[in-house]
Amino acid sequence: MKKLAYIDMMERALSAYTEEELRALTEENRKNGVSEHGFPRIAANLGILIAHGKRTELFPLWVEMMDIAAEGAHRCKTRVTEKDGKTRRNNPAGVDFFVKELVFAIMENERHGTAPAEAIARWKASLSLVDPEANYQSIARTPTARVGNWAAYNLAGEWMLKQLGVAERTEYIDFQLGAQLYYTDEMGLYRDPAEPMLYDLATRAQFAVLLHFGYDGIHAARMSEKLRTAGLFTLKMQSANGEIGFGGRSNQFLFNEAYLAACMEFEASRYKREGNHALAAVFKRSAALALRSVEKYLAVAPDKHVKNRFPRAPRYGQEPYAYFDKYMVSLASFIYLAYLMADDTIEEGTAPCESAGYVVESTPYFHKIFAAASGYSVELDTAADFHYDATGLGRIQKAGVSSPLALSVPFTEEPGYFINAGEAYQNLKEPRLVPDVGNTKSPNDSNPYPLAITPVVTDASGKKTNLAAFSKGLSHTLTVLEESDLRTSFLVRYSHEDFVGCSYIEELYVIDKSGVRVTFRADVEDGACLSVRVPLFAFDGKEKTELAITGTRATVSYGKESYSVVSADAELTLLPAFAKNRNGVYRIAEAVGKDSIRLHFELK
Repeated sequence: MKKLAYIDMMERALSAYTEEELRALTEENRKNGVSEHGFPRIAANLGILIAHGKRTELFPLWVEMMDIAAEGAHRCKTRVTEKDGKTRRNNPAGVDFFVKELVFAIMENERHGTAPAEAIARWKASLSLVDPEANYQSIARTPTARVGNWAAYNLAGEWMLKQLGVAERTEYIDFQLGAQLYYTDEMGLYRDPAEPMLYDLATRAQFAVLLHFGYDGIHAARMSEKLRTAGLFTLKMQSANGEIGFGGRSNQFLFNEAYLAACMEFEASRYKREGNHALAAVFKRSAALALRSVEKYLAVAPDKHVKNRFPRAPRYGQEPYAYFDKYMVSLASFIYLAYLMADDTIEEGTAPCESAGYVVESTPYFHKIFAAASGYSVELDTAADFHYDATGLGRIQKAGVSSPLALSVPFTEEPGYFINAGEAYQNLKEPRLVPDVGNTKSPNDSNPYPLAITPVVTDASGKKTNLAAFSKGLSHTLTVLEESDLRTSFLVRYSHEDFVGCSYIEELYVIDKSGVRVTFRADVEDGACLSVRVPLFAFDGKEKTELAITGTRATVSYGKESYSVVSADAELTLLPAFAKNRNGVYRIAEAVGKDSIRLHFELK
């Protein structure tokens, strides 16, 4: 994958904004000032494209956009309030995020000579007035303050201001970086509050920016080794289709894999410099797979920033903060980091998610198990954050087959994102979209229960133990039985003091070229039974699938692809309920047995 492929991806992301929309955004920000960081991001990325000879017809508009954005960087002040003895800082404009990006645009245009010297000087003068205390929201006051990923963005911005020659706050950078590194785990992953998978990568990418641009401060060696350790683990977290792991907020947006590509390109270049060309090629391939996973979504939904095909209006699959104008351009912003890190002299090798067999487990902070063999990959959550996920098997993917067809993310009862598909979706006839729901969730933004591909034990009185609904206090053990490129097997056993009808639930996994086979078992009490619920993809926001259930087999057809679930012990019955996640609407099938259910999952 050559560097310029990332610039092409940026152009595709920016093409989702029409000239009319860009002019309207510019006028709004000119009149009212910068109120959120989507506009400065658009300005910065448009400038980078212009420097590369793309979208040059918008040059005069871009200069006006940069004037507004650069002025906004120092004029958007942080509000400081005191409540309950705590100091709160709030800057809805998100200056923390966009200072670095404006610097990138200036640097690209200086390098290519595409902007007038007086404009460059004007923008530098505006950015020189940025003051962390006055303009940033997230600032650590102590070496262990947990302020989250915003601080990583602003300290990277401060380092880039130094590279631009308009600021010198090394002491601030060192202090903030120390607080950020405090919240990395033993595997080098960054622990944003609630440990969402995306914000580990997002923050590591900011660390990579510092090192790429020569940071050699007191934390350089430690940060470099943290990234090295995390990079090696990330290779095995990557799914068969090149995607980041599910888990937590901001998942299933196209920009997710942009951050993955950036981190992997950084590692590829590192290992090339060290002379480890074989490992450099592995990371280079991982970055290429991440980019291609995004390209696949853009091919079917070119103006979408989230991995479904619903029109923009209902904001399906998005958190209230994750609106189009901010998160579509984020794809361009973050894929540009991959461009910066990329070295075209590195050849692609083979990534673990393509051919290797393995089972790995994260630290308890992230509570995930990843396994792969023969081109299949699975991901389990062992203690879900119920704002977004459910416990158990939440992902089955096969290389080259559409990611949501089996399952990419599980279902929580009350998700922190919109899943209002409208009442007309209930029968999946002619879908009718509801108006834009804005920031207000509705009764349709819920599921009947937490759902993953996991057992439910029902005792003699009818009380249920739904493994998907357990998190806090849930214990598990992982036993790896076999690891080879062609076959992987492992056993996970769960227990909790509140289980009814059983004392433990266990799942035996076998992954090979035939698919994923799982034996679900429990020590059920007399009169109790075990069942397994399986979501079946029904609607992606534009196209319906074809579903057939006959006895012990369920088959879902999605274009030329198919997904089959075969039960070895009991018939599959279609339940009346629907489940909705970020990717679309699913039907639910169920197999009911005594103490064991064997299911075989295959994608073609």
